[in-house]
Amino acid sequence: MQFAHGKLNWALINSVIFVGNTPNSGPSDAFWPLMAGLEFEYPLGNFQMDNEQLFLSWHGSYTSFEDDLDHVLQDGSIEPITDQWEFGLSFRKKDKPIKIWWFKYDRLGLAYRFSSSGDRKGISFVFRSIFER
Repeated sequence: MQFAHGKLNWALINSVIFVGNTPNSGPSDAFWPLMAGLEFEYPLGNFQMDNEQLFLSWHGSYTSFEDDLDHVLQDGSIEPITDQWEFGLSFRKKDKPIKIWWFKYDRLGLAYRFSSSGDRKGISFVFRSIFER
């Protein structure tokens, strides 16, 4: 669901996903990530790339893993991950993708992810809107 307020565009983003795995040997497993987030976008004044207006985008989301996502450690022990927060910042051109060599990207940026417990942290690259993942 997208909204606009002046030059600021923003979107409310939600998703429900079923992820399952049935290996050739061993038990089947599944989990249900439920995500809710907000994404914002604002033009960067006179900044341009290839004669296209640049936009600054930022987002925040929360994902709950309803059946816990199991992280298997090197020693074989299992550590459940119950949730994940993500906050990201990126930029994009108004109507065209960003081209680097033969690659085309909707946007370029970084996001920081972490669990509520603080045990899991990471940085990811942002190449498209969280709405399009």
